[in-house]
Amino acid sequence: MAVWYIYYATGTTQSYRWGKKGDIPAPADVSGDGRAELIVFRPSNGYWYIRSWDPLKAFRPIAWGQKGDIPVPLDYNGDGKAELAVYRRRADAQSFSHWYIRYSSKSSEDITWGEVSDTPISRDMDGDGRDDLITFRGTTGEWWIRYSSTGAFQTITWGQWGIYR
Repeated sequence: MAVWYIYYATGTTQSYRWGKKGDIPAPADVSGDGRAELIVFRPSNGYWYIRSWDPLKAFRPIAWGQKGDIPVPLDYNGDGKAELAVYRRRADAQSFSHWYIRYSSKSSEDITWGEVSDTPISRDMDGDGRDDLITFRGTTGEWWIRYSSTGAFQTITWGQWGIYR
């Protein structure tokens, strides 16, 4: 069993047992209450395990992903709740990577964005309240940004992968 250690702004600490060896921590606010839930993505079975802060809410695993996926749960539609999302790299240089986003309405979206060597990173880059799809291409030092509200994209060259001085 994995243990989460939380340091609160008040200076207090608390620990929670949640997850197991091999899980990928992916905390996010899926309830919309302003507090990130303890979430793990289990790449061995493609399930998400969400620990609610509400003791009255029952826990149930959610199947969304597969082995090798990278969890990137954030608020892609601006509703104040993080969506479960995974980035799936393609195995060859001839195809593209995909983002699979599961919305709270149970609808989903498959967005082709990224190449096999890209690293997924998402944040709200344009201040519209929706997290945007971002990949960093370390081979070229490029940030590829796809804006969630419009689908428009931008490439910014900034930095190098693995260069430390």
